[in-house]
Amino acid sequence: MNTYLLIFIISTVASLVLTPVISRLSRRLGWLDVPRDSRRLHDTPTPRLGGAAIFAAMTIALTTAFLANSGF
Repeated sequence: MNTYLLIFIISTVASLVLTPVISRLSRRLGWLDVPRDSRRLHDTPTPRLGGAAIFAAMTIALTTAFLANSGF
């Protein structure tokens, strides 16, 4: 399989799985952006860790591709 396709598929699946998990975790821990003033565009509290899910998905995909190419 093409390495770029492998990275794309793994990162897509990982982000689809990790985004709701990170969202629930941040709501449970109270890590939310609460709209307190008119600067905020949203009306309800929004989780602040969306980037962490994307970063974790890319890290998982790149690590998997590296291990697949190195013979593990």
